[in-house]
Amino acid sequence: MQKAHKKLPVQGQEAWSLGMELPKLSFPTFCPTRIRDAAYGGKTQDVLDQLDSYDMNDAAYGVVLLECCASHDIQPNHVDLARALLDRGPDLKVHDSCGYTPLHYAARGNGYASVDMVALLLDSHANVFPCTYTTAPLVLAIRGFCHYVAGSKERHLNCRRIARLLLRAGAPLSDRIFFQLNDVRVCEWAAVQEDFLATEQLIFDLRAAGSPQAYRMESRKRVLLLRSLALKGRAEPRDARMTFLVESPNEIVWKVLEYWRTELDC
Repeated sequence: MQKAHKKLPVQGQEAWSLGMELPKLSFPTFCPTRIRDAAYGGKTQDVLDQLDSYDMNDAAYGVVLLECCASHDIQPNHVDLARALLDRGPDLKVHDSCGYTPLHYAARGNGYASVDMVALLLDSHANVFPCTYTTAPLVLAIRGFCHYVAGSKERHLNCRRIARLLLRAGAPLSDRIFFQLNDVRVCEWAAVQEDFLATEQLIFDLRAAGSPQAYRMESRKRVLLLRSLALKGRAEPRDARMTFLVESPNEIVWKVLEYWRTELDC
């Protein structure tokens, strides 16, 4: 007899309404609740020991990974568990009733190691594009700037770093991204928050440039323009980096620009 499918509950208020009726999805496989609870707590060895007691497929491993990433405080032990699960070949497309995948949950920036979790998932080819009826992981990263409680500064920095990772991975700049930026800007404290402003500027610059590659080239062009003006006495370098570039021969300047880091690369 086939075992009943169980649905993973949406975590708290993080799965906000998307302004449309979402289909009620069940996971395509059975996964014991005690394993999912242990995964949410990042209990790596406990989870692995229990997994060995069941004959689970890749979708079931995906459910466990989803619970691990849904933690409200992702720590290094969660990342260790995720890495062990990824070695077993989980289905990274598994999602909850809101369409949120492991990458969606990790992109919220909850916890010290959430950035490492996102990087791990992207290295494993997690999809940065939204499902047909839900939002994109990048929207959830931007939404993280709305939170203003104890520990918010750490989360905001996480969200900034996660946004960079998602953009480098090719996250699309849809209208929904810019709607979310406007929603965050309504919060007076967020409108002057350094990490949010840097992320917002990066997204607008990327849209203007057309692609990450073009964005990086525009940055190098600006550096060369400033250097040219400085050499003609029409501008002065403001920091040690520009002073070095102004005083260096062209061959060295070009070599330095090959490794020039932009906001997207930090």
